[in-house]
Amino acid sequence: MVNIGTSRSSIMYLLNCLYKTVNELEIRDEEMSPAERAIHQKRVISLTKELPPLPDFSCFHSAFRPGKALGTGEGDIRKAYFLSYDCENYEYINLDSGELEREMQAGRELVSSTFIIPYPPGFPILVPGQVISQEILEYM
Repeated sequence: MVNIGTSRSSIMYLLNCLYKTVNELEIRDEEMSPAERAIHQKRVISLTKELPPLPDFSCFHSAFRPGKALGTGEGDIRKAYFLSYDCENYEYINLDSGELEREMQAGRELVSSTFIIPYPPGFPILVPGQVISQEILEYM
């Protein structure tokens, strides 16, 4: 990210890295067979054009909803975020092993302790304090 405090040398470093990456990609593309190129193009399209729709925001866990008496969906991301600094307040649950899905099917309400931002599209699907829904799980 570039901002007002970014130096010229940092921008030049970024540009040089991008230039190097482009050159490496061009060399790789030139060495691809027609079949490999077709597979690569299909993958590029699936990652850039055929994205599933983003899941709807589920809700904040009740512990992070100061406005719950008012019936609003607002939540205290800050409180949830800083609670995750203490390892006593969270646990890792493996998504790939199916453990997360089993826990949810058993009726456990699971809450994100951090931002989950898949790329693409680079938009958060979970924020600290948000309840993980089945729809979000399927998206992940």
